[in-house]
Amino acid sequence: MMHLLKKILRIVKIDSNVFAEIEKEKSSLFQGFIIVLLTAFSNALIARQYLFSGHSAYEVPVLILIFMWVFLNWYVLSHIINFLCCKIFSDGKKLNKKKSVLKLIGFSYSPELAKFVILFFPNFLQVISLGTFIWVITCQALATKIIFNYKSFLKSLGIVILSYILQILIVIIFVILIYNFF
Repeated sequence: MMHLLKKILRIVKIDSNVFAEIEKEKSSLFQGFIIVLLTAFSNALIARQYLFSGHSAYEVPVLILIFMWVFLNWYVLSHIINFLCCKIFSDGKKLNKKKSVLKLIGFSYSPELAKFVILFFPNFLQVISLGTFIWVITCQALATKIIFNYKSFLKSLGIVILSYILQILIVIIFVILIYNFF
């Protein structure tokens, strides 16, 4: 457990060496899953406390949706990043690194754990949320750079941003299909 906390702190400090260490460890996929679980829990707590207080009829379904969204976000985003890096921005290398991407993208959610501060300082909801989002994207770009051995941080940052755009488009298409189906 202490080993995981040390890794989380090093990720939060954006220590590039920890990303390379995590990529080599076999047990770190489960640890990445734990970080995503904690992130989902913190986001659900914040939503319950500040977004849905007084609307108890919506509370449980929304909390379940938030949990599902965080896990789907992790899984889908990891696969989109892997696809873009392997198929479109491969630099001539055909390396499929699904497990490494899942591990490191899971760990890159570590800054989201800082959102627990919102429970004590609700006036900073937007600032903390935006700050942790930028922090997470920075960690994800660094993870992508290390996994796929890119020379440029900006290239990996562009891939992460493109991955988010593609993920948003997938969600929009999914919502439109669901809306038209029902």
